[in-house]
This record gives sequence, C-alpha cells and structure tokens, in this order.
Amino acid sequence: MSIIKRLALAPTALLLTAGLTACGDSDMTAFLEAQEAKARTQPSWMAALSGSSQGNAAVTAPEGAVVLEKHIVPDPGTGGIDSHTLLTPAGWSKDLEIEWRPALQVGFVNLVGAVSDRNGQEARFHRMQTHTHFETNNRFNQPTARPGQLANGKVWQRPPSTAAAYATEVLLPQTRPGARNVQVVKTEEVESVARTWKKMFASELQREAQFNRMASGVQAKTHIAVPRVRVRYDENGSSYEEEFSFIFFGTFTSMSSMGTWFRGADWMVSDVKSVRAKQGELDNARPMLRTIVQSVRMTPKWHAMYAELVKYILDMRRRNHQITMQHMRKRSELIRKTNDDIMAMHRDSFNKQQASSDRLQRAWSNTMLGVDDYKLPDGTTRSLDSSYEHVYTNGSDQFIFTNDALFQPNVHSTQEWTRITPMNPTGSAAWR
Repeated sequence: MSIIKRLALAPTALLLTAGLTACGDSDMTAFLEAQEAKARTQPSWMAALSGSSQGNAAVTAPEGAVVLEKHIVPDPGTGGIDSHTLLTPAGWSKDLEIEWRPALQVGFVNLVGAVSDRNGQEARFHRMQTHTHFETNNRFNQPTARPGQLANGKVWQRPPSTAAAYATEVLLPQTRPGARNVQVVKTEEVESVARTWKKMFASELQREAQFNRMASGVQAKTHIAVPRVRVRYDENGSSYEEEFSFIFFGTFTSMSSMGTWFRGADWMVSDVKSVRAKQGELDNARPMLRTIVQSVRMTPKWHAMYAELVKYILDMRRRNHQITMQHMRKRSELIRKTNDDIMAMHRDSFNKQQASSDRLQRAWSNTMLGVDDYKLPDGTTRSLDSSYEHVYTNGSDQFIFTNDALFQPNVHSTQEWTRITPMNPTGSAAWR
C-alpha cells in the first residue's frame, strides 16, 4: 500500500488536529534574547488584552497578562455538533469552520480559518491538499485535466519545485491575495520530525527500495519533508512576517521503454499551519501563537461520527460506486445515529489516537517552541507558552499568563484560580 493510500486510513487525530506544527530548530541565543526583550517590553497585542477586555475570565488581570479561553467550533454539516475546541486569547476574533469536500480522495474534511487580533497577529489553519500529476511523450496518452481540476479524487497540480515555492505560490495567494513585495526570509527542514514520520512509514519505504532494485525501467521514489518557511510581505499598508509549516508526502514514479517515457506524481500537503505578526514582532508572539495552534482538540462525539463516515466512504469507494449523493444521505443518518452506543464503541480508539497525536506533538522541540507541558488540575496536560513566570487556570479551559509576582487572581474573583507549573521544563521555563 502506498504512503498516500495509507494516509487515507491513518488515524484522524494525526490528520485533522493541530498535531504536528512545523517549528524546528532555531538559534538558541537569538531565542533567549527575544524572550528577554519580551519580558522588558510586552508587545502591544498583549497589553491590549488587559483590563476590561478580560471580563469573560471573571478576574481583573494585571498589565501585560494574557488570558486564554476555550473556544468551541460547531460543524453545521453535521447538524451543529461541536467538532473541535481550542484555546484563544480573550478579545481575539475567531473565524473558523469545518469544511467538507467529499469529492476528494483524502482530506475531505478540514478545520480551516484563523484566530487573529486587531493588530494583524494571527494563527491560521489551512486545508489539507491532495494532488496528482503526470506527463509523458506518448501523444496518445496525454493528460486531459488542467491545473485545479479534480482527477480521480485529487486536484491536478504539478509538484512544487521547493517548499518556499509552495508557500509563496500556493499558500500565500490563497489567504493573502493582496500581499505585495513577497520575500522568502528563511527556509528550514525540521529533520527531527521528518525522521519521526519516516519511521512511521519505514515498511513502505523498505518495500519501495526492494521494488526499485528488482524492477527494470520503472522507478518509484517517496519523499517526506517537514519544512518551515518564513516570508515577508506588505499588505494594506503594513509589513508582516508569516511562518508556514506543513508536512509534504510525495510518491514519484518514472518509466521508460523503447523511447517512451512517463513521469507521475501523487503528493499531498497536510497539517498546514501558519502564524504571523507585523515585521519584527513574530519572534516574540510566536510562543503564544503556537500555543493556540497546538491546543486544538476534536470532541469525542464528532470524532465518533467522523470515524463512522470515513469507514462508509472508504467502503463505497472499494465497491466503485458513485458516492457523492449517497455520502450526503449517509451523513444525515450518521448524525442521528451518533448516540451513546457509537460513543462507547469509539471511545477507546479516540483516546488512543489522541494519545498518539499528543506523543507526536512532543516530538517537536519545546525549547525552540517556547512552550512546556503543564499538568492541569483534572490530570490532563496542555502545551502552553512558558515565557511567563506565573500561569493560572480555573479548570474550565481558561488561562492567565503573567510575570507579576504580586498578582492574586482569586482576589475579587467569582472563580477559583489555581497556579500550574511545567511538568518537565524544557522551554524557556527551564532557563529561569
């Protein structure tokens, strides 16, 4: 089974949640200097959250503090079921939705949209994209699809020449059509995370190598990469920096015989996230923006419905049926069927997949992210911005981050706040 096909059957927690966020290595000295600068002068987006804007947390936070609250994303396509939750700063706008594209072979449902503030700082979720392409010198077998058209459940598109080209020529125009003076600031490959994914598909890669040794005139090559691309651009009179991260899977095939050649590619880009801020502010804002991205969780009820739907769609495809209309009818049935019986049936698999996703998240370097794992009063863990000395939670997915040692959140508060500390400090908390 090819890697692309296996991804169609992969745990949904790996393909839909915030899961892996391509962050990777950066210069430690620069990182520490940025954190010191942050402690001296809080960016305007943090100061804007203090005072009256934090009323939802039922506590008056000190100057420079940040409050994170749980935000619920409903899915209108399933009758309004709560699909995902994530942590967002108080006062920020949330433009998030569940997008269904049942005609696609892989990635036919995505959490897309952005969490942003008035100053242009943003954490954005992009859709998974699956593509196919081939070219040949056989004039009787020329492709009929055009770029952007569907071909066998995938979008017809030539693979990008580089990760930077994909970020600037595909991702950025999709969300920033007004961007001008686009420049690539830096491109990095996150080798540690790429190795984790290659290990997951080691058996397929071994079979591919064996096939290439035995085959004559046919070669296959799988490419797995985890790039991080930072770009700079102007938009609406301001200069921004935006950092894109994604996982690239591609299977490339070449054949030649008696003067005829064929080159084909099936490739996909998954777990596409980006964070942005005004030029010069991204390094300071990045830990909190990454906390938002990493906080996404699927709800068990929505996951149960989705798992049933995936099984149905894959079964219909195996029987070579036209599925679009049947899929819509089946989805309505599954909405009604998502009850305690389905929940019980899928609870164990959901918990296992969530745990697998959490383990993969921790493959990223918390040191470079500026986050640490905090144990919450209910026994669960959260990856949170560790550049603040004091973090409090009320046990209802609301958090206060502050460097004010005299701050007492329970004074004049209608809620009970508990201070939490890093379990095993590896981010900036390890340097205090």
